[in-house]
Amino acid sequence: MFHNTLINILNYCFLSRHEKTSRYGVGVKKIILISTVILVGFCVWQIYFSIGSNANEIIFRVQKGQGSDEIGRNLQNEGLILWSPIFRLYVLLSGSVGNLQAGAYALSKDMNIPQIVQKFTSGDISKESVTIIEGWNLRDIGLYFENKGMFQAEEVWKITGPENFYGSYS
Repeated sequence: MFHNTLINILNYCFLSRHEKTSRYGVGVKKIILISTVILVGFCVWQIYFSIGSNANEIIFRVQKGQGSDEIGRNLQNEGLILWSPIFRLYVLLSGSVGNLQAGAYALSKDMNIPQIVQKFTSGDISKESVTIIEGWNLRDIGLYFENKGMFQAEEVWKITGPENFYGSYS
């Protein structure tokens, strides 16, 4: 099977232009045209149609220094896009490569790739209100931030120092 296919390919390569046109011309052209239409259709579908109709927002973080390739893989892993190379292709073709900004973004599966890239380039980061209740010490505040998924409690404690950990109640 492979041997016959290889012979056919070699025969095609060494045929004269007239022989190719009369023997393979119409069929090969149709296959190339159909393949191109399918490929372009697939890319357009991937770019402009969202992955689902789930309006639940996901906080997606873009770290400083991440490129479009890594961001695309992370979007795919989170289920926000189907195929990361299409994200990268869109970012390249739209000229947004150097404009992607770090931050935490509220994204959903309702969004298509242009909408996601628009958020990343405009810096439309997720904004969340925080309420710190009177009487909380730094331990309570750190745990509050950790439960909200903003950062680890140890980060608050490390910045403020151990002497401020429990606060004073006098």
